[in-house]
Order: sequence, then structure tokens, then C-alpha cells
Amino acid sequence: GLAALVNSDLISLTTKKQNMQIDSLNFSFQFKSFEQNYSGFSDQIRKIANVKKGYFIFKVKDFVVINTHLHHNSQNVRMQQLAQIFAEVIKQDQKSDFKSRYILAGDFDAVENSKEYNAILGLGFVDTAKIYTKPLPTFEFTNPFNITQTFSINSVMSWFTNLKAKRIDYIFVRNARDFDLSLTRRFDNTDNEPIVSDHYGLTLKMRELD
Repeated sequence: GLAALVNSDLISLTTKKQNMQIDSLNFSFQFKSFEQNYSGFSDQIRKIANVKKGYFIFKVKDFVVINTHLHHNSQNVRMQQLAQIFAEVIKQDQKSDFKSRYILAGDFDAVENSKEYNAILGLGFVDTAKIYTKPLPTFEFTNPFNITQTFSINSVMSWFTNLKAKRIDYIFVRNARDFDLSLTRRFDNTDNEPIVSDHYGLTLKMRELD
């Protein structure tokens, strides 16, 4: 999934070869598993292994940050997972008299203008990739990690069934009108940054306006 890294003073990230290690987390966070995680044969294997997806939620300054990874192939499951996240947002809204600021980030496994994407926008979130620049794909079959990361059948099948480059990782914000936002794609073999995952990374820089 996509790491939500907010404010370099709070999070120290060290990259060494293909390993990424969080050195320090100076704030508390919660992980909440999705109530709906499974759909199909491959998910039954995950269920036996008790592997669940969910979302991290924490607060940095005035922002509630939610970082997630939705289901890889079922839109129905993804919509149920989003409904759980939306319930969390509504709960936070009620606590703050609807003044909470949000960053919603992760691997959503949903393309632009999909049902999932439009549902997020419908809740008042803004796609930061579309503010100033032309959005770039975050998943490409030319990424060597898609075929060499593992030699499992799933890895090979994923490579052959995802030949079209697509944007499925996002950083959304809400109630951030008084911030200048700049989104860049990272770890995509440019600017001396190696590819470290089958998905490219995203970095959101936020500057509070005077």
C-alpha cells in the first residue's frame, strides 16, 4: 500500500536499497481491520492465514490521517470497506462540529471515475493529483517489481492481467483550502530514486497559506 507520511519533523524515513524503515513515530495511531475482507478463492487462503486489510488512523496537528489498502479485485468489497471508512469520517465530523480536516491516502485499487473514486469525491474529498499537474499512473506493467518481486503464480498473473498503466493510489484531502498542496510521484526510477515496490509512491507537501 501507500504510506501516509506527514511532516518530516514527525516521521523519519530511511531508505536503504529496497528496504524502508520508520525510525520514529512521535504520535499515536490505531489500526482498524475491515469488517468485509474476503471475496473469492485467493481470499480464502488469506482468511485461513488470518490476513486482514484495514486502515490506520491518526492525527497530525489539525489533520485526521487515514491510510488504507482496499480489496484488490472486488468492487463490492471495496465499497463496503469505504463505507466503514466513511462512517469513521462522519464520527470524526460529529466530534468536531464538521470542522475536521482530513488526509485519506492509500492503494484504493480503483481507477479515476470509478464508483469508489466518485464516492470519495462525493464526501467532499479532493484528489490532490489533479490540483496543479496531470496525474501520473502509479501502477505500470513495465515496473520490474511486477514480475520479479516474487516468482509466484499470482505475481506472474498480475503482470499479464495489468498491462495497462493506471492510477490506483491516491492522496485525497478535505477542508484544506487554506493550504498550498503539491503532489509528486516518488520511487519511480527518476531523480536517483530506485523503484522499491510494484506501486510507485506519492508525496504530498502542504504549506499553510498566510
